[in-house]
Amino acid sequence: MEFIRTYSKNEKKVAIGRRARMKKVDKTIESICVWIEKKLDYGKPDNNHEVSEMVKALAELVSARGTIL
Repeated sequence: MEFIRTYSKNEKKVAIGRRARMKKVDKTIESICVWIEKKLDYGKPDNNHEVSEMVKALAELVSARGTIL
């Protein structure tokens, strides 16, 4: 016997909303990566540590995203 899970309308809305939020998180991660790459391409020293702080923030965001899935 095969069990088929059915979802209520509310559950479907939640799932769609979650996917939309994850797409936004993915886009944010990609944007941060591009920003870091551009900063590193300039080759200037990171005197005020803005790149290192952004890398830390990126790592936290990627880690948090991983725990949600």
